[in-house]
Amino acid sequence: KENAGGLRDYHAILWLLALEDWDVQSLEDAKNKGFIDSTEYLSLIESLDFLWRVRNSLHIKKNAFWDVLSVDMQIQLASEYGYGSDTSALGRFMEDYFTSASRIRMVFEHLVRKLDLSLSKDSQLADSKIYFEEKSNYAIEKGYITLSVKDHRWFLENSTRLMELMWEVSRRKLPVSYTIQELVSDNLHLIDESFRNNDVVNKFFLEICSNTDSVGFTLREMMKLGILQRYIPEFAEIVGIIRYEDFHSFPVDEHTIRAIESVQELSRYSGKIGDLLNEVFKSIKSPQVVVLALLFHDLGKAEGEEHIEAGVRIARAICGRLGLDDETTEHIAFLVKYHQFMVHVALYRDIDDIEIVQAFAHIVRDVEKLKELLIISYGDLSAVGPGVWNEWKGSLLAELYSKTKRFLERGNVEYKEYKEVLKSKIKNLLTNFPKEKRPKLEEHINLLGSGYIESFSPNEILIHFECVNEAIEKGFALRCLQDEAIGMSKVIISTKDKRGLFANIAGCFASQLIEIYNASLFTREDGWVVDCFLVRDAVQHRPLTETQIMSLEKVLGSVLLEGKDVQTLVDKARSKLFAIKKSAITETSIKFDNESSVYHTVIDIETSDRTGLLYDIAYAFSVMGINIYKAKVNTGTLKVRDSFYVDFMGSKIDNRILQSAVRAGLLESIHGALSSHKK
Repeated sequence: KENAGGLRDYHAILWLLALEDWDVQSLEDAKNKGFIDSTEYLSLIESLDFLWRVRNSLHIKKNAFWDVLSVDMQIQLASEYGYGSDTSALGRFMEDYFTSASRIRMVFEHLVRKLDLSLSKDSQLADSKIYFEEKSNYAIEKGYITLSVKDHRWFLENSTRLMELMWEVSRRKLPVSYTIQELVSDNLHLIDESFRNNDVVNKFFLEICSNTDSVGFTLREMMKLGILQRYIPEFAEIVGIIRYEDFHSFPVDEHTIRAIESVQELSRYSGKIGDLLNEVFKSIKSPQVVVLALLFHDLGKAEGEEHIEAGVRIARAICGRLGLDDETTEHIAFLVKYHQFMVHVALYRDIDDIEIVQAFAHIVRDVEKLKELLIISYGDLSAVGPGVWNEWKGSLLAELYSKTKRFLERGNVEYKEYKEVLKSKIKNLLTNFPKEKRPKLEEHINLLGSGYIESFSPNEILIHFECVNEAIEKGFALRCLQDEAIGMSKVIISTKDKRGLFANIAGCFASQLIEIYNASLFTREDGWVVDCFLVRDAVQHRPLTETQIMSLEKVLGSVLLEGKDVQTLVDKARSKLFAIKKSAITETSIKFDNESSVYHTVIDIETSDRTGLLYDIAYAFSVMGINIYKAKVNTGTLKVRDSFYVDFMGSKIDNRILQSAVRAGLLESIHGALSSHKK
């Protein structure tokens, strides 16, 4: 109801027409009196019919005045309206929603511009125009750009003026008037192949893309006017398309413009991550390249789900039309090809592993491209959907950026100094620790190895040491550190290792409605574990409260020390939260990566989200005798993607027969858990 293009916009249309004595009581009156044309009238009627049906269904299902089209309601209505129940069906249903909302919003904005001029005819401000320059052909009238000449053949005489107009929009960051909007609409046919290859037109467009203070605003205005779709026909192909398969909540065209707007508005983003992004963006030599890469990055989605290669091909073709040289074209093609890669490495791989950072650096090759990929990653991720970008993801990207930049600038020196840095870290840690306790701390460090040392700060290592000592005395210990900057809690658990330990811990977290985002699992040579988790409240999406920490500690103690059945606890939690985490039926994908890690296989799992999913997966690994060393979790609109660093009997899972068996076991646990839990 309240969203752009919702029923409130429809009401606003009628309210606007009631401002004067026009006797407009309905949309039909508005059409008959010339406020909207027949095309707009039919578009509104069709769109309103869809929205009213959806709203009525929401009220009936919720038995209340309910106007929120939440994910669970989208799933139910898509099925009931005949779209189907899989993810692609849900996408088609939401495409129709966004099409309807876009039509209503377009008519509303069109009418606002039109009435603004109509209402100003008798006003003393009617003729007050502020010209850009003395001999300019454009003027500002009541906050809109309009023509300073009365010539309906203005664009017909010289079609390049259409892009010149957009250049003026870019300079002034103002929308065009109703008069120009109508004139542009009548002349969109002038944007043809000749127009797209015109040097003057392309120069104007490239200057628009260079003005990062207004580029998002201008491209959105171009999209509203239909100029962008005509000028870049490949963009027209993605209008209204939704791909829920890759976590996106918005149609591809809307996502693309939002991504560029996010970069345009970077100066508003403060804090540690915001400051870094702003510093990096300001230092980029050609921000135009970043804008063009973002504009092109998802154009391949019109051709199907695997869009990267298609996107690269399309980007090269458009760059050729724009007259860009080969070097710039290949630069943009590179950014389009790898626009997801930095996010993939930061969110799903172990960036404490220097081999991972090295491999990423070898692909990026230079610092300038690294800077551009960081900004593109931010723009792309922040435009996926509400709440998808957060400080935690930003911190991971920032860490990967910092480590890769250092490697690119220092090369092999960085790698050679790596072990010396670790030695120095241990030495400093021991020096600053009470002398009588140093042998025990040194033993703790030696029992865990270099992989542990490189992953944590000295202060964290000391906290872990204290936690292990308490666990040795009591059998189990827990510590919790709050990280308000990223809105998460860091939970450290120490106990004696045993088969299925991670599954039991994951089940305890699920039973307390706590989401795990990252898990780093370390086992000392003497069998005591240091398991570190990054978590937050699954309902409130915030760090854990003192009450939650105490409750979690109690539940963990009952399971780890007293042998309480964790499955019972998880089932109870599922009964509470089942209505909150509704998911479409998403095809489960399980992939084995034996290249990213020297010692472990990385298993990437994408599937529908639900309460206790991580527990079900961990349980399956445990039953199959597979050891988990690290887990990274990312929850999207309708599904999750979990990455696990694992081995089987100390070796990678690189045998196809073994991989097939593991895949079958995981699928059975993932899809069998809802109807028939482990017996």
